[in-house]
Amino acid sequence: YNVSGKSGYYALAAQPAGYPSLNVATAAIKKAVDLAAAAAAAGAPARERALIDAMATRYEWPIADGTPALQQTYADAMGKVAAAYPDDADVHAVHAEALMCLSPWDLYEPSTPMWRSAGKALRPIGAKVKAALDAGLAAAPGHVWLSHLKIHFCEMGPVAAFDWAAAEAVRNSDATAAGHLVHMPTHLDIQAGAYATAVRCNVLGYEADLATYAAAPQRCGIYTGYVVHNMEFAAWAAMYGGMRAAAEAAAAKIEGFFTEDVLRMAAPLPTFFEAYSMVP
Repeated sequence: YNVSGKSGYYALAAQPAGYPSLNVATAAIKKAVDLAAAAAAAGAPARERALIDAMATRYEWPIADGTPALQQTYADAMGKVAAAYPDDADVHAVHAEALMCLSPWDLYEPSTPMWRSAGKALRPIGAKVKAALDAGLAAAPGHVWLSHLKIHFCEMGPVAAFDWAAAEAVRNSDATAAGHLVHMPTHLDIQAGAYATAVRCNVLGYEADLATYAAAPQRCGIYTGYVVHNMEFAAWAAMYGGMRAAAEAAAAKIEGFFTEDVLRMAAPLPTFFEAYSMVP
């Protein structure tokens, strides 16, 4: 959803190894398919086989002109799995995310002003995403993964339609060490003027992430971009709310985080981080 075909995903994924290589992905799913076939004879759960078979439609190697179209094939396959497991919230979450990746950050018809139009209409793909999310949340209200996706769904739409129950489900989950989840509800907070809450949650988010980074920096890689995103979000929320000291503190965190080791953790990071370097 965040690194889509439009933003150059398939150029990155054309590398033969590492992240995000479709060579690695297709080899992994082939192994899963083979294991699932062997396990079927031993009575392995049918749901897992269905999820594996759907995932096997998603990518190919080497990458060809038709590779991006496999995202639609995968979403269609996941729709069938979701229909077969209507009470399974995890399956609905996989289906909803597959649909969202067909049109990342573009689920609503354009309107003016973009962020505030109460009459902002869903695009057809947006309506499908909403149906998948709502089906999952009906099966399991407060499901954190679905609620996370629901925040992404809502944030591009009218503020009056924001799903605050989903935001609070994520905010109140027990995943307090997962900085991205602690941060995620602030995508709605900042649009609704809840600037102090947005600052507080982003500070908690980057503090959790920095603790993870200190314990195992080698495991962070591309996730370091999310660490800085929380710092930047705290700075902007503080600026919007007139909290100068909080804004300067968050900006200082960004400057302090950009060590050479961080910049070298993954190939795209130096270019990606350049935009964040203007926050101070």
